[in-house]
Amino acid sequence: MTLPIDPSPLIISLATTCAATVATFFLGIAGGAAHVRCARQSACVGRRILTLPAGASATVVGFFLLLILGRRSFIGHALEGIGITIVFSWPATVIAATVVAFPLMYRTTLAPLSK
Repeated sequence: MTLPIDPSPLIISLATTCAATVATFFLGIAGGAAHVRCARQSACVGRRILTLPAGASATVVGFFLLLILGRRSFIGHALEGIGITIVFSWPATVIAATVVAFPLMYRTTLAPLSK
């Protein structure tokens, strides 16, 4: 018996959501804890860099991720040299979702950790 619809997009979306949520949770707490421990002026600059994706549209964030992880970039070229292709793959969706959601988790963890 075949299903009238293909469930693979739903499965991919659920897997991406679960993986990005777990990654954002742990990275956000780690980033907030590191920021609280480091109270220097550089921490303010670090906070602005880490929350930059919150102020940019998803299109701009995606474009910068393509610039950073694309095949012509230093990182993308190095990853391709060892056989890893990130762009237009499932891990890319997890990375993009994590980058967009990270600033929200990071800001949320700063308040309770600062006290």
